[in-house]
Amino acid sequence: MQFDRGYLSPYFSTNKENMSVSFDDAFILIYEKKISSIKE
Repeated sequence: MQFDRGYLSPYFSTNKENMSVSFDDAFILIYEKKISSIKE
């Protein structure tokens, strides 16, 4: 995902002190085309 700057919402941050995000057991999707809808 690309954003112009920062987070779209402060609720995306899991650590409010330094505004960082940390995930446990995260999955990463690598796809070479643009995803337009959730059905794809």
